[in-house]
Amino acid sequence: MPFLDDCARSTLGTPTEINYPQLIAADRGDLELLKRHTTHTLGRLLRRQAALQALHDRGRSADLLAYTNAEPGYLASTGLPIRSSHSGRPIDNGLPQGPYTAPPPAATAGIRGRANYAWLKESVTAHTTHPAAATGLTTDLNRVPSYFEFHISTIHSRGNGQALLEGGRLVYDPFNHRIFLSAHYVAEFELINLPAVTADPAYAALDQRIQAYANAQVGGLPPWANLYIDLDIEMANDQL
Repeated sequence: MPFLDDCARSTLGTPTEINYPQLIAADRGDLELLKRHTTHTLGRLLRRQAALQALHDRGRSADLLAYTNAEPGYLASTGLPIRSSHSGRPIDNGLPQGPYTAPPPAATAGIRGRANYAWLKESVTAHTTHPAAATGLTTDLNRVPSYFEFHISTIHSRGNGQALLEGGRLVYDPFNHRIFLSAHYVAEFELINLPAVTADPAYAALDQRIQAYANAQVGGLPPWANLYIDLDIEMANDQL
């Protein structure tokens, strides 16, 4: 995969690692092309995870779970260009986190974990439950995928229009906070040095907003559901 190989070589890390801070700062070459085709999706994804973490850290998990009627999966996916979901080793050997046969501890750790796991369960495909015989796995209807999958549009050369990356995939492991890039799941390249979810500006902004909303409750502010309705709209409109 020469294009992603070149991107990896132009940043710090191993030959299969692409340094996230260098990617978002790139202003020339293949790395800048990759930036153009991925950073909008990356920003939306990381912003959503930060927002969910802020809601949990401000003690809104139980309230939000009730607001969603215990079906919080849409909080992880609404408004995001998620293509489907996918599973790692042994189904996709280039991805380290294999599918789940039981919820990991993080799947019940607040609204962020619950939303992520609920969406993964809702997006199950036959790829995960009925894997190819070569994986050595048998059919298991309870098997749950481990990654959100995003499409990367075809990247063309500036010079002659040649396709440099086709079938591009970006996948996110929400419970280990890891992102990988590839073409058709061949030769996975990890984005290293991702910022912590609490470092995203969306975290501090929503944290302050929730705190201000709570402080104003004594003044007769509308109930919490009104804030959640606003957040629903902002998520759908690429604002959160």
